[in-house]
Amino acid sequence: MELWSTNEFIPRQLAILIMDKKCITEEFINQIDTDIQKHELEERNQLTDWFMANQLTKDKRIIAFIESWRKSTSVIKRRVFWYYQARLRWMGNTNHANTEDLLTMIETDIMTEQPEVQWANGKKNIELAAFPLEKKLDFIKMK
Repeated sequence: MELWSTNEFIPRQLAILIMDKKCITEEFINQIDTDIQKHELEERNQLTDWFMANQLTKDKRIIAFIESWRKSTSVIKRRVFWYYQARLRWMGNTNHANTEDLLTMIETDIMTEQPEVQWANGKKNIELAAFPLEKKLDFIKMK
């Protein structure tokens, strides 16, 4: 964590890559979240995305945290929640039990979300192309 403690963007990127997944707890994630929020928007988003892709999605125990973050007070955690949902579908499996709920949430929540969360929601919207035709038609009818 010496690299992380520099508070600088590039060393923090490297720190994310070499973190020990076994040491990642909810308290640790909360501290990383707080630290990332001190960066400018572009760096904050990149650090968040790197942390998700290189650490958070590598452990089922941590994925359970992600799945609970939709209504988090943290913009970063909400961004991770939505980005993770889109990523699941990018990987080719579009048969998820929460798809209908996600579509409803996108419809009702996207306009009031922070820009970085809207971006992740936008990624999710793009993934509508991967949903079965019936689900897309139902979603379009809702609009």
